[in-house]
Amino acid sequence: MNRYDKRIAISPERVGDSLKQPILIAIPFEERIITSAMNRGIPFMVDNKLAPAGKAISALVELIHTRIQKDQEVASI
Repeated sequence: MNRYDKRIAISPERVGDSLKQPILIAIPFEERIITSAMNRGIPFMVDNKLAPAGKAISALVELIHTRIQKDQEVASI
């Protein structure tokens, strides 16, 4: 789930229930970080890996990497 804002009453769980699909990663909305990176023309991950959005992106990358590895293992059997 992209641009998650905990101040809004729509939780990742509620979105997942509506979509009948679990939300595995919620990327928080951090306008200041993203806007600053866009204005400077650099990816926000360069300077913000430890920010909540950066951590969520890293978790998403790890999730995708793990799924690809599992798929490759199954395909090679």
